[in-house]
Amino acid sequence: MNMPFPDESFDVIFDFGTCYYTTHPEQALREIERVLKTDGLFVHETPIAQFISHPIRSSHRSLPWHAALRLCGERNFLLWASKRKQ
Repeated sequence: MNMPFPDESFDVIFDFGTCYYTTHPEQALREIERVLKTDGLFVHETPIAQFISHPIRSSHRSLPWHAALRLCGERNFLLWASKRKQ
């Protein structure tokens, strides 16, 4: 939730489902947004990927994208999607 990196440190961040299971996903997305460079790419699993991997545990889980308004949709594939920081 509090990564030890300065603002805008990374060009790309990959999330392998962690944001779906953290206690405070809003805070996690805000922190990702903070350390991602402007025009940087955030690659994450889709809800479908989560359901395939964890059918019971992932039921009715989604990410609160309203918490990271600068992360805008870029590409959406079946199991992976990406958002770019504006």
